[in-house]
Amino acid sequence: MSGKPQLYDVPTIITFGIKGGVGKSQETKRLVDSLGRHHRIALIDADIDSPNLPDLLGVTELMQLNLQRDFIPAKYGDNVEVFSMRLYMNNEDQAFTQSGDQNVQIIRDGLYYTKWTDPEYVVVDLPAGSSDELRSIMLNLNNLLGMVVVTLPNTVADLRRVLEISSFFNIPILGVVENMAYVVCPCDCGTEIPLFSDGSGSKIQAVCEESGVPYLGREPYLTELHSGEESKSPVESEATKKLVEEIYARRNKGHVREAQDGPVLDQSDAEPVPEEEHSGIAS
Repeated sequence: MSGKPQLYDVPTIITFGIKGGVGKSQETKRLVDSLGRHHRIALIDADIDSPNLPDLLGVTELMQLNLQRDFIPAKYGDNVEVFSMRLYMNNEDQAFTQSGDQNVQIIRDGLYYTKWTDPEYVVVDLPAGSSDELRSIMLNLNNLLGMVVVTLPNTVADLRRVLEISSFFNIPILGVVENMAYVVCPCDCGTEIPLFSDGSGSKIQAVCEESGVPYLGREPYLTELHSGEESKSPVESEATKKLVEEIYARRNKGHVREAQDGPVLDQSDAEPVPEEEHSGIAS
């Protein structure tokens, strides 16, 4: 095995929720549905403790192991391959409890011990917080295009903290999505009913403009995505179109964050993962 993972130099996008329950995985689905029309995608569900992304995608195929005990990722559509602990467990109600160090090693399994099919982009669905999962991705992937932040209209203080974290770790912000901002009136009149505000203006947008980061727009609360009967059909959105345009622009301009950047990481942690440091979950 080489010292660098197969995905090391592949352009990478992180989807990051400012806290749990903001619809971050919903935005991940929108992104891979859009990018996956024209590009091969390696999708890593880095939420090890609560890996619900495959359920949202409608993926039920389990990951397989080859003779070398490497993972064979599951398929979503024609161009997206998925690594998720949800697709390793036969029982969907099984709890997956690990230490922080074990979670990091499982993510490294997705990077070092998974047979991806020449992906053109990596999309990482990260749990909320500035924990070891985020650090592991930054140390082991060298072509980070940036992070898309998913927030709610009433989480201004949390958004400011996430923007501070991104600055601290030197992570570019691809944009901020204000999710679950409204519901569309069910009587077919098309009226947008705000869920968290009086509709007088977006405080999230104001923070983005103040901080100089792209504001991608407001997304509705989609009842069909929260009814337990999620559709496999792509959910189009203007915010996702803007995000994809930003991704293409950054890639074309060569604006990336390399794995060695950042003031807070011990460079000794960036050593290649020895073969014996496989997490053992595939043993």
